[in-house]
Amino acid sequence: MHGNRGIHHFTDDDLRYRVPDVHYERSTNAVVYCVDRDTEYLSETGWKNISEYEEGKIAQYTTNGLIEFVTPVYVKNNYSGEFLSIKAQGIDQLLTPDHRVIYRNTVGQLKEMSAHELEERHNKTSYGFRGKFITHFNYNGPGLQLSDDEIRLHIAFKADGTYQRNNTTNRRAQFCFSKERKIDRLISILKRLSITYDITEREDRRWIYFYTPSRIDKRFGSEWYKASNSQLGVISEEVLYWDGHVSQPRFWSSFKEDVDYIQFVWVTQGYGTNVFITEWNVWAVTRCSFSERSLTSKDPHNIVRTALDDGYCYCFNVPSGMLVFRRNNEIFVSGNCLMDRSGSMTTEKKFIAKAVCFWIVRFLRVKYTTVEVVFIAHDTEAEIVNERDFFDRSEGGGTRCSSAYTVALQ
Repeated sequence: MHGNRGIHHFTDDDLRYRVPDVHYERSTNAVVYCVDRDTEYLSETGWKNISEYEEGKIAQYTTNGLIEFVTPVYVKNNYSGEFLSIKAQGIDQLLTPDHRVIYRNTVGQLKEMSAHELEERHNKTSYGFRGKFITHFNYNGPGLQLSDDEIRLHIAFKADGTYQRNNTTNRRAQFCFSKERKIDRLISILKRLSITYDITEREDRRWIYFYTPSRIDKRFGSEWYKASNSQLGVISEEVLYWDGHVSQPRFWSSFKEDVDYIQFVWVTQGYGTNVFITEWNVWAVTRCSFSERSLTSKDPHNIVRTALDDGYCYCFNVPSGMLVFRRNNEIFVSGNCLMDRSGSMTTEKKFIAKAVCFWIVRFLRVKYTTVEVVFIAHDTEAEIVNERDFFDRSEGGGTRCSSAYTVALQ
């Protein structure tokens, strides 16, 4: 179109799926489904702060317990209202009151409610909220280009190995042990990989030397998040023999990123986790058999209202409607900004339809501040609804678009 008659010419930036540099004001009665700035999301390379999101795929949780990495719609809202702090052992969430909380009921069914509804239910019963928050997920990455024993060798080297000369080409590794169990385990791995080795002994310690097939890094880099489900199982058990404890499953590291990775590994294997700093000032993560957390009793300190001075709240929209978050090292599954459970469209189509409406509403409120926005929802019949019902409600499954046009004309 041509001319300057008040027409906005959309650029490529306007039409981008995500608009990170533009922050939209919401009306005071608008529904906001968000988390705080310190909440982390799971990217393809590890945990990232949601307030610093720029691009890339994130993990969505699916009803079968798997996570998938998808491109989201990133939402950053101006917000000065209250947050609900939900805390207990293994639980740490900070949500806006209308944010969708995902949980399992006492018989294991996947359920949801808003954060303020959870608050009401927790406070009005003598035993508090009995639902269980989901803190684990299944994952099957594309796979590392390593055999299971090569993975074991990498883990052993990360814990106890060094190269004799600190350059990028040397591949002669050395290990120094006093524990027989580690000596026996490393030799067993080397034999299965047909790697020749030398052993020397001095000062009650044994030194093992060999050439690694390729250069091994001392850290769990971002590429390790590509491990397949079976490889994650190998990693889950092998780390306990080196920088860990077998009988009381625990992993130690001076590097928080490595502890984050092992936490990810154990969560994919169905374990609960606890991350902390030890008395020796190193990071540690323990694993436990239970993988879902609950507010075990009615405690007024479990859910409290608080305000932040950030001025924003944050979230994503993904097709499944469920996200994987972490806050203060506590992992949880949560709802996203938009949701639709009607049965007549695929998940992807419902997501696109809701996302389009969401951004249209934002555009109207920014560009036309005096325009009243009316929400019309329909299946076979149409009616005027409020904004929250428009984005949240489920319909009966039938479709008759003309009913919506009739209400609009009225």
